[in-house]
Amino acid sequence: MKPKYQTSAQLKTKARNQLTGKYGGAIVMLLIIDAISLMTSFIVSLFIPTGSLAAYLIRQAITFIASAFIGVFQIGVTLYFLKLACGQPVTLQDIAYGFKNNPEKSLVLSLIMTAIS
Repeated sequence: MKPKYQTSAQLKTKARNQLTGKYGGAIVMLLIIDAISLMTSFIVSLFIPTGSLAAYLIRQAITFIASAFIGVFQIGVTLYFLKLACGQPVTLQDIAYGFKNNPEKSLVLSLIMTAIS
């Protein structure tokens, strides 16, 4: 028996219905993660010069670690949108999920994903 799939229009309608009345929280969640990322990049570029090879390598290492740290926040953002899609209650505190539940595992996964990208 062939499985039934929803059309693109049906999926869009379902997503729109799930987000109705919850756009504000979703936008704030994305703005928070973007602000954290932007501040981290700004601080690294402000305080770490790029005049020599050693400075360049240090800057790359700090950028790598910062990206992994931001990846832990991204786990919380993903949970927020997953809960939103499933109709479960969401809060802005979901952004810290990666730090509250299994922070070591979250950081290791984030480091691996950062290394791959």
